Amino acid sequence: MYTNLAIDLQGKKISIIGAGPVALRRVKTLIRSGAEIQVISPRFEEGFEELDLECIKDTYNKEYIRNSFMVIAATDNRQVNLQIYRDCKELDILVNMVDGSVKSEIIFPAQALDGRLSISVSTDGLYPLLSKKIKHEVKEKYSRYTDEYLAILEEIRAIVLENYKDRKNKILSEVLELDLAEVKNYRNRLKEER
Repeated sequence: MYTNLAIDLQGKKISIIGAGPVALRRVKTLIRSGAEIQVISPRFEEGFEELDLECIKDTYNKEYIRNSFMVIAATDNRQVNLQIYRDCKELDILVNMVDGSVKSEIIFPAQALDGRLSISVSTDGLYPLLSKKIKHEVKEKYSRYTDEYLAILEEIRAIVLENYKDRKNKILSEVLELDLAEVKNYRNRLKEER
């Protein structure tokens, strides 16, 4: 059974072997993390060239994954993916197997939101359509909590903790029901009252 967690990948080396559509989705998930991403493949799906990462046009070689924090085996060749898995086990590197040929050590949950508010949905790899369904429902319900909205909430929280400790729970709960324009007005009112 997998455990959901958030991890800081800033500066960590991530090697992706294969450059098809699934690899491209993984790259797009990881690109904002600040990880040092390298993609190794003899051919690259359209879309890789516009991303800020290292693209190595070559077939898989174990030397490419040395010193990697994580490897994603995303080739269209099951035998190559299995070799990547064995090499990762030998080198003590976390591995994600996109073809499901072997149980991955890491899976990528469905990301319902992609800003500062992060909500992930996982079924431990079982029945992915359920994850997709829940992801869309969560996105619909919580998409109003944008990065701007969260930043304003944090400003309000700081003001409330400093000036309204006796009413903090009431105020902090009330603001969650407001839309973006209302929460901006609420923040401004609190600033004026200080």
